Amino acid sequence: MTFTIYSYLKQFYQTERNFVSNMTLSNKLRIYRAEAKLSQQEVADAIHISKSKYYRMENGTATPNADELNALLSLFNISYEEMVNTTFPITHTIKYPTELLSMLEKAIKENSEISENWNENRLRYNRLKEALEPLMNIRSEAMDFPELDLTYIIPGTTVKTVNLDMRGEYLIDQCLKAQERLANALFG
Repeated sequence: MTFTIYSYLKQFYQTERNFVSNMTLSNKLRIYRAEAKLSQQEVADAIHISKSKYYRMENGTATPNADELNALLSLFNISYEEMVNTTFPITHTIKYPTELLSMLEKAIKENSEISENWNENRLRYNRLKEALEPLMNIRSEAMDFPELDLTYIIPGTTVKTVNLDMRGEYLIDQCLKAQERLANALFG
């Protein structure tokens, strides 16, 4: 049986896509362009960049920006995951530094009781706030969402999961409850 070169390449690329999971973006661009039977110039024109930039993208010396990547996804009718081999959900694990947890635990023990003195309650509240702040910054950063265009993600897909440090979350909860009691004592 004889194959034309294009048929052979198409069959090769389809087979390769099944076996190579960590293919580079530049290789993927070549494959998708060949499957679409487009020239480099045609792809460049379709995504509104110069031919030389697209050539560099296929050779791995340039990468597409977000708009160019979205245009490529649309042109080749593929998902973001297919293009960059990203799997969802993105998983992040929060691990608070032990010294920060120890400082918060100490602050909770020393500053949780309500005093009869308004200024003392204010100082205790602020000490808890100061001990809590670095942990909340770490938590906020972990919970932050990456700048992804999720237009092509199937609705209902879990995009990010965050594994929590249970000791840290327990201490944060205890600190917030102590701050709430102190705030009620301060402001009624």
